[in-house]
Amino acid sequence: MSKRRSKRRKEISTSRAADITTLPSFINALKSQGFIRLAGGTDSQISYNDGGSLDTIPVFTWDDVNLNIADDTRLRFGTDNNSYIEYDENGDNFLVISGSSQGITLSGSSICIQEKLGVGITSANITHAITLPDNADTTGRIKANAYMTYSSQRFKKDVEVIDNPIKTIKNLRGVTFTWKKNDQKDYGFIAEEVGKELPIIVEWDKNSCDSPPQAMSMDYTRIIPILLEGIKFQQNQIDDLIDEVNSLKQGTETT
Repeated sequence: MSKRRSKRRKEISTSRAADITTLPSFINALKSQGFIRLAGGTDSQISYNDGGSLDTIPVFTWDDVNLNIADDTRLRFGTDNNSYIEYDENGDNFLVISGSSQGITLSGSSICIQEKLGVGITSANITHAITLPDNADTTGRIKANAYMTYSSQRFKKDVEVIDNPIKTIKNLRGVTFTWKKNDQKDYGFIAEEVGKELPIIVEWDKNSCDSPPQAMSMDYTRIIPILLEGIKFQQNQIDDLIDEVNSLKQGTETT
């Protein structure tokens, strides 16, 4: 009985040795039949099924936390590649979000832009929280029902009534002019002239070497307080003249 068991064990051992010897060819056979597919590329590259074989996407990598997309690689959307997202490293190192012919819709209760927003201009020309191009047509305009300005007394100190508004108003010129870009007629002020009287409402070109510096823009709305106090000053003069005329009339009637 023991001899039979010994012989059987020997046969099993020999069979296992044969299995180990033929294992590589067996695996190759499974691979050739498509039962086994081995991933290629580096440790972090993403693999995909390429006609029954595994291939890698070098521009897509996974670091166990983030899905990383290489520079200048477009992530396209739509059956006709209608839009895409791309980090443009060969350009100016900024993220490009290209919408379809119908544009882009950003939804949500609010949208936060950390720094500045430019509309219709390159990033190098964005100078303010919202910057539009220097165009005289609608591409350089903002349309809204109203514009609200921070104006609470709790934000201000050293409050004083504007002194001698008439003198300031007399030194300003309201002018008509034509924009050079599109020959459009318009009304307004000359910012350099306003800056001589009200320098704090004029924005100057700090990068220019010109002397005196050239004006870039001005805040038209801040002329309103000057005009208001000027009207009040003139109204007081009118009221005084009315009282004087009435007094003269009464004197004449008495005599």
